[in-house]
Amino acid sequence: MRKILEKYPNGCFDMIFADPPYFLSNDGFSCQNGQMVSVNKGNWDKSKGMAADLEFYEEWLRLCYALLNQTAQFGFAAHSIIFI
Repeated sequence: MRKILEKYPNGCFDMIFADPPYFLSNDGFSCQNGQMVSVNKGNWDKSKGMAADLEFYEEWLRLCYALLNQTAQFGFAAHSIIFI
């Protein structure tokens, strides 16, 4: 996100849609098509604790806000309902 901020000036986007990490990779399993599968997606999706996860969300939301113009729209997919 910071790389985008460096490349584009503040307020230059009309819309942003983001799908940030859900932090669900916890070494658990789920059932998919009748098979047990790992829920791990990678280190990028592992929770670092509630405080760190909240800090991550607050930071990328601030960065997105800086890129949006006055009449822009913002949408995102989220799973961390506890923070919203």
